[in-house]
Amino acid sequence: MKRPPLALSVLHGLLWQAAWFAAVLGAAHGLAWAAPLAALPALALHAWHFRHAPAWGLAVPAAAAALGLAIDSLLGLSGLLLMAGDGGWSALATPWMVALWALQGSGLRFSSAWLIGRPRLGAFFGLVGGPLAYWGGGRLGAIDWPGGLAAGLLAVGLAWAAAIAVLLLLAEHEDRPLGEVSHA
Repeated sequence: MKRPPLALSVLHGLLWQAAWFAAVLGAAHGLAWAAPLAALPALALHAWHFRHAPAWGLAVPAAAAALGLAIDSLLGLSGLLLMAGDGGWSALATPWMVALWALQGSGLRFSSAWLIGRPRLGAFFGLVGGPLAYWGGGRLGAIDWPGGLAAGLLAVGLAWAAAIAVLLLLAEHEDRPLGEVSHA
């Protein structure tokens, strides 16, 4: 699959960042519904760009949302992570976190498309970038660490490393024409 033009990748990256801040600040201030709304422009750009290959355009963001739902719920139920949402705290993944995971999946087709075919490098970025994003969310009041900050960040890093590697492998698989077999 041909990668998006640079201008679309930059636009998607800007929309992604705006959605991240809207999600985190919204959740921290009891407006968790802001995240799904803020995610719509970036996800709509993604869907529009891949409108001629909808399976390619939808699989990675949907898989990312499902992985995020599972990962953040497990982290929450384990006592390592609490997420703000609608004025309270939840151990289950909140809609604003799932929306951010979907955005992360769509970003693998835009600003992070250069990582497709490099799952080990993606895992490294997940190991570092995931905890940084969650730490930032915590500093802004949207995440709490009842099991301790270090344990929570370590768990997030390991989960994100695995998740990003899996999502990159899925994206790489999507890039092959139907019926093509990998000889790797």
